[in-house]
Formats: sequence, structure tokens, C-alpha cells
Amino acid sequence: MSASSFISSFDPRRLPVSVAALLALGIAFAAGNWALSQAGQYLDANYLNMASINDNSWLEGGDVLFLGDSRGQQGLVPAEFEAVFAERGLDVSAFNLARPGMQTPFSYYFSKRALDMAITPPKVVVVNFSFYLLGGTQWMENIYWSYYRPAAGEVYQACVMRLMSCADAARWWARTRLPAWMFRVRANNMIKQTVASPLAMLNQLRGIYNHGKLVPFEAARGYTSMGYSYIEQRDVLPHGYRIGLERGYSVYSEYLNLMLTELTARGVEVYIYRHPWPESRRQEEGFLDVLDYYWTLLKRGNYDRSRVHFLDEVHFWPNELFVNPLHLNHPGATRLTRLLAAEVAARTKHFR
Repeated sequence: MSASSFISSFDPRRLPVSVAALLALGIAFAAGNWALSQAGQYLDANYLNMASINDNSWLEGGDVLFLGDSRGQQGLVPAEFEAVFAERGLDVSAFNLARPGMQTPFSYYFSKRALDMAITPPKVVVVNFSFYLLGGTQWMENIYWSYYRPAAGEVYQACVMRLMSCADAARWWARTRLPAWMFRVRANNMIKQTVASPLAMLNQLRGIYNHGKLVPFEAARGYTSMGYSYIEQRDVLPHGYRIGLERGYSVYSEYLNLMLTELTARGVEVYIYRHPWPESRRQEEGFLDVLDYYWTLLKRGNYDRSRVHFLDEVHFWPNELFVNPLHLNHPGATRLTRLLAAEVAARTKHFR
């Protein structure tokens, strides 16, 4: 019997009731998951932050890749970086894949994706490693293991590098491809928050919606502007940062070494910078010791790599350049980006 005659003679009414019910259930499940994936951008800021990574909005790539956590996402402006090079008669493109809570395993994964998949693979990587992310797993669990959709090779590597158990790695792959599973925790939290304070939940959703409208990848090449508001001195309270957050998390150092090894082997130059802090942090007891401790830790075993450049200067800037004690506002981001662009332009062997 030909395929066409089989199709024309197919009548779903002839199916057993159980098979028809199973088919209907499958269709409903697929439709529900599709609807959840569309709604996710309005329900969860963490999902929204991963959306442009998962959907390959960045695939055009660029000569310079910015990596790091939210301080980089909100602090490095591709257009400003390009402008500094243009002032020197150089045509350079940049894009920003820094995302909130990015720890070294995902700096590695994102840089490798960009090198392997981008139409214009990066020749230079500019990255900050916030020291408070050299230990702990909360950020990875809440954002990356929940919403970043890994390739099979990334799942395998997470298992063999002992970033997580092989069973957890398999669940990570499956969960991020099934919205009904992916949004389960978020849905439960939303219900609890709505019962506790409907107005607060409404304001949260409104903020997520506005965030989604403001930051399409194509418009700002991955940069998220924090606007022009700024902090007062009363907002910069002593934090009590401490030494030793990295203990028990040697896998993060292993991923950093792997990232630098693979990038430099492929001819990429890496510039590791120290993100600015509000001026009053300079006087905070023990703070400079904490910064120096982690900076030395990052350099260990990596300082003598010819293509890895550690930018040693510690920046303490006026409150007018910060939207909160950790993050720069747009004027601060412009200043940081232009400063780093000038550093890279003076040192790099590319773009000549």
C-alpha cells in the first residue's frame, strides 16, 4: 500500500480509546511546554537572562568577547569599546556574554561556544572574575543549572570534571529542555509570593516585563544599561568580605585553567581586569587584603602565560558612577569600557 493511500485512509476514530487519549495527552503536553517557554520571558528574570544565550542571538559574534557576572553584563558597553578602537583607525567589533552569577565553569563554556560557533569568533576575551563567586553553587543552581541549555559535550564535561554528579548532569540536560520541569520551582515560588503579597508579585512581574523590553541582544550586543541613577554614601555599608570563600571548590580553578589553556592555544588574548568599587571601600578594614588574596589566587599558575594579561590596577570611583555598591550605572560603564579598550588597544597584537 502506498504512503498516500495509507494517510488518506487513516481515521483517528478507529484508534483504541487508550491510544487516542495518549495521543491527545502528548499533544497537550507539547502545547503546554511551548506555551510555558513563551511565557517564561515574562515570569522569570533568570530565564530571560539566559534566553539570548540559548537561542543563539549572539551567533554573529565579534572580535572581542566580554565575559563575567552581572558586573560585566552591566559594566561593559560594546559600542563604546568599538568607538575607542575606531578613534585609532581600527575596525573592531565586540559583544557581551557576561551574565549574572557567572562562575568559572560557565566563563569556559561560553568562551568555547563563541569560539566554536560564532560567525566572527573572538580574538580577544575581556573578563572579570568576582571573587565572591569563586566558591559556592547557589548562583549556578538558581540560574545556569535551571535555565542554561547545555550541549551534550558540556553535560559530559560537567560530569567528568566533577562539577556535578553524572545523574545531576543528565537531569540538567533534560530539565532545561522541558519547560514544565524547568519552571516548576519558579511556579511554586510565584504562588507563595502571590498569596503573601499580590502587589509585590505584580511589581516583580512588571519589572521583568520592562527588563525584557529594554535589553534585546541585537540592540546593545548583550550589554544591559543600569541607567543614570546613582547611590549616596549611606548606601555603601561595610560588607565584611572575607578570605577563604574558594575552599572546597578547586573545580573552579580547574575550569579557569582549562579556559585559559584552550583560549591561548587557539591564539586568543585574555585580559583579566579588576572591577571598580565605590571610593569608601578603600578605607574599609581588611578589604584591600581580601582583594589582593583573590587576585593572587587567580594568577597562580596563570601569570606566566604569554597571551594572558592581568590588569593589576584597583579602581575606586565616586558614588556617582554606581547604581548600587556592586554595579556601575551607564556613565560608570562607559568609563570602565573606554579605560579597558585603551588598555587592550595598547597591548594587543591583533587588529594592527
